Amino acid sequence: MLPTFVWSGENIDRLEQWLSIRLEHLIAKKQTLAASALFDEFQLEQRSNSTHPD
Repeated sequence: MLPTFVWSGENIDRLEQWLSIRLEHLIAKKQTLAASALFDEFQLEQRSNSTHPD
């Protein structure tokens, strides 16, 4: 079983900033498939972090 991580607002902001820069870099290099996969992975991670019970 994988551990569940609870992200603070600051950590989420830094992760979103890093992902935005990475996505822009991939798109600029015409690697849209990789950018799309990274974005999909981020959305899945974001959903899994927001649906854990308190």
